[in-house]
Amino acid sequence: MLTLALVAFTIGALYYLKLRRDRRKIGITSWVVDQDLDGRGVTVYRNNDLGLSCKPDVVERGKTVEYKSATIKGNARHGDVLYVAAQMLVVGKKEADLRYPNKSFTFRKDNPKMQRAMQSVRSIIGQMRKALQFRQSPRATPTPGKCRVCSFRNECQEAIR
Repeated sequence: MLTLALVAFTIGALYYLKLRRDRRKIGITSWVVDQDLDGRGVTVYRNNDLGLSCKPDVVERGKTVEYKSATIKGNARHGDVLYVAAQMLVVGKKEADLRYPNKSFTFRKDNPKMQRAMQSVRSIIGQMRKALQFRQSPRATPTPGKCRVCSFRNECQEAIR
């Protein structure tokens, strides 16, 4: 019986050490409240006042963490920053990390850049509500690259062909 308990303890300890190593490798440093890295996360965070919901990759005690698979050369992509801003609004954390394979960025809610991004998210939500209310599609921002891969390019009046 003692041998079985010792084996179970050893397996548990090895699993714990592997988990800590894996967490450290991807930059998770504090207590994880929730995660959706494997696509099986069940918690959907909602902000009913904004009409917005999200499933962040990782929610730690004091921040959200979003992982991206593409590498970048300079600054974080604008759309990714907006996405992180939306997560901060919904989850209610004061800090967020945006991690690319080659770079990481930390954003604080009180930072002027993040304040502008959050205001932009609120503006986009307002535009979407207005478009839905009047049954109009929002104005497009066509580019040759976007139009080439869009499934609505044949129907769109603004498509670049």
